[in-house]
Amino acid sequence: MLEKFNTILFDLDGTLIDSMTQHYKAWSEVLNRHGKQIGIEDFFALEGMNIYQLMTKITSITSPEIIKSLIREKDEIFIENFDFILYHGVLELIEKLKTKKYQLGIVTASSKYRFEKTIPDEFRSNFSVVVTSDDEGPGKPDPWPYLCGVRKINSVPKYTLVFENAPLGIASARAAKLTCVGIGSTITKDSLPMVDYYYDSISEFNLLVS
Repeated sequence: MLEKFNTILFDLDGTLIDSMTQHYKAWSEVLNRHGKQIGIEDFFALEGMNIYQLMTKITSITSPEIIKSLIREKDEIFIENFDFILYHGVLELIEKLKTKKYQLGIVTASSKYRFEKTIPDEFRSNFSVVVTSDDEGPGKPDPWPYLCGVRKINSVPKYTLVFENAPLGIASARAAKLTCVGIGSTITKDSLPMVDYYYDSISEFNLLVS
């Protein structure tokens, strides 16, 4: 299957790194301080949404300055308590893809600040392109984030494969006309929109890559 492509774009949280529960705990702490709550299943289902849209949806707050303050508060909690945990098989897959000369990129809803504070340089160096929420444009499920990744890495949709774990991310990739691999790391297959390929984990996909 991989021979059809020359470029692979990965979502980050919940796809490459086991971090979604950490995000949920940080957001829960901040929201509880402001009298708001969100269930973990609802939070996972909204993964990948532009953070300003997400906070407006959860809190009904529309002031960009107040939302920016909430984001800053959450990021400090998250960074202070963060553990960098790669899903099993991620490094093995990346090494295989690099050996085969694939172009690799990350498309994440993370801020550039949080990304640079939490992702080790050694791991970041595997990717020639990173798209974050600081790149101007709408967030997932809009196709813009993945189209931005395709453009930055100098590829075309036809030859680009996406790995995603979240419904909004998959919707973004499909809207961008990209082939999408769904990874069931945080929610069940039944909760994911239609994908071109589905695997329970990166490790399962690895079995197909020689």
